[in-house]
Formats: sequence, structure tokens, C-alpha cells
Amino acid sequence: MSLVAIVGAREIGGSAARALAARGRVTAIRLIDEQPNVAAGKALDLRQAGPISGSDTSLDGATDLAAAAGAAAIVLADPASTPGQAWSGESALALVRRIARLGFLQQSV
Repeated sequence: MSLVAIVGAREIGGSAARALAARGRVTAIRLIDEQPNVAAGKALDLRQAGPISGSDTSLDGATDLAAAAGAAAIVLADPASTPGQAWSGESALALVRRIARLGFLQQSV
């Protein structure tokens, strides 16, 4: 698996990225969050910890959902805009529909 996109860069998203990077089974991880600088900052923190944890996984951050293009998997985590809450209910369904409209999913939702 080459690229995993994680939508939501708060605690759950950061933990998922750290765990994936530590396992070394993906080439790249892209954190995506609409709040400016959140995903990029979290990716920078994880990149800088890479030599200590023994990870050489590429990590970067983005604010646009289109950055998930080409991902082998898309993980829905916790967005910075709603602290303490993961995607759920209508907001989760709306996000999955946005991803489907961008053509990242095999089937429409």
C-alpha cells in the first residue's frame, strides 16, 4: 500500500498516522484537515519523530479533500473544527458523499 489519506488531524487522526508510520507498511501518509496548518503541523511533528521511532514513512498535510486522490485507503478521523468528536451521523455521510463525488470511491454512496 503506498498512500493512506487521513481526514481529520486531531487526536484520533494523529494517533492513526503515528501507528501507521510505526508499522512501516505504507510509503506515505497524508493528513487532511480543513483548519489551516493543523494537518501540516501534525505531519511535521510526526516526521520529526520518525528517526526516534525508526519510521521512514513520508508524512504531509493538506487542507483540501482533493489531496486524498490516489490514496489506497481513506481513514475518517476527528476534524479540528469539532474538538473531541469524530465524524458521525449526517456530517460523516456528507463527507463520504463528497469523497464519492471526487471519484475516490469505487461505488457511489
